[in-house]
Amino acid sequence: NHDMSMLPGLGGQFYIQDNPLLTSITHTTSTETFSLYWAYLCGLTGNHDMSMFPNLGGNFNVSLNSNLTGITHTASTEVFSDYNVSFCDLTGNHDMSMLPGLGGNFQIWFNSALTGITHTASTEIFSFYSVIDCDLTGNHDISMLTGLGGDFTVGANSNLTSITFPNNSLTFTDFSLQDNNLIGNLDLSMLSGLGGGFNCVQNPNLTGVTHAYTPNVFNDYRAQSCDLTGNHD
Repeated sequence: NHDMSMLPGLGGQFYIQDNPLLTSITHTTSTETFSLYWAYLCGLTGNHDMSMFPNLGGNFNVSLNSNLTGITHTASTEVFSDYNVSFCDLTGNHDMSMLPGLGGNFQIWFNSALTGITHTASTEIFSFYSVIDCDLTGNHDISMLTGLGGDFTVGANSNLTSITFPNNSLTFTDFSLQDNNLIGNLDLSMLSGLGGGFNCVQNPNLTGVTHAYTPNVFNDYRAQSCDLTGNHD
């Protein structure tokens, strides 16, 4: 454990990455603003408590901690430009309902025990939203992320049956829902900015896709290995 409980003025840029034998960090309450917090490629184990930082934001990266099972945040209105918790062991639901400034690049890959993510309303623009090789289960509700666009991928979540999207006209450059278990009709009628690459391959129970009108150019459209039925409009 790295004990920092005697530093109540901690803030700004925090770098402690690439310490494979570091299993935990003890912080104390600080109201300073964080523009960067990096603790990736360490050995963080169990839950990492960040509940004492009400002004966390900017670039947050605690990826590549294979024994990290959870992160406790507290309410912060700071804007996040990057949020990365990939290649960890997040377990159950990851609660982000206290972070209304989430946006930019959002990445959670390879957390095989992660069954859900709880978001709260955010008007920040997302240029990258990616949840791959987790275990999102049932419906994934992102209807409160009205700035969603850019590169969007939610894939390889074998128990994910549906997604609730926001209503917006922002441009998507790539949109992929490959290798989930989407069931019935995929309603995308609220996303008029789709274009570029579109991929819903390998959803064996997906019977249809409802699109909105868009003049945007598609350079790649894939919907093979599903169960599309009747007319695909």
